Amino acid sequence: MPATLSSRALGLAVGTVTGLASLLCALAYTLWSQGTLEFFGFVFHGLNLKTIAVPLTLGDFFAGLLITTVGGAAIGSSIAACYNHCLPRRSD
Repeated sequence: MPATLSSRALGLAVGTVTGLASLLCALAYTLWSQGTLEFFGFVFHGLNLKTIAVPLTLGDFFAGLLITTVGGAAIGSSIAACYNHCLPRRSD
């Protein structure tokens, strides 16, 4: 029988990774705003982000960090729960 996944551990791992990604993205935008906007324009298939970009405030940074971290944790936990639910049941 396959091993189950820990919802708590996967949620913590995904939340940590998404939080770090948000932190690095905010740092890149703060240091190299035009280059970062061009890069994500390529990622999002030509979307011109320069027309909608606004300065990053400290409040916006922390709100984004919180949302991505908690959202990532919720997604990771949900994936583990769905995986565990789909495992075949043991017949003791």
